[in-house]
Amino acid sequence: MAGNGSEFSGLGNNTVFWNLTTSVVMLCGRFLPIVGALAIAGSLRQKKPAPFSGGSLTVDSSTFGAFLFILIILLNALSFLPAFMLGPLAEHLSLH
Repeated sequence: MAGNGSEFSGLGNNTVFWNLTTSVVMLCGRFLPIVGALAIAGSLRQKKPAPFSGGSLTVDSSTFGAFLFILIILLNALSFLPAFMLGPLAEHLSLH
């Protein structure tokens, strides 16, 4: 569904069947997730808001901003550090 325009050699990809099936798959792959996201948003819109209590964290406080900043940094580090650590190890193993 995420076609990038590449051509498979010998596939014969300019046929009616190929064009129709890939267009259906691309439409489904593009619009079905949008429908799902709108359905989730609609169900969240119908929920009643929870009352504030002592454990509530407001989104206009510096605590929320600091927590969000730390979470963004942590998630980015977790996605970057494995490659950062495995790169020198792979290079060392390829040299021997």
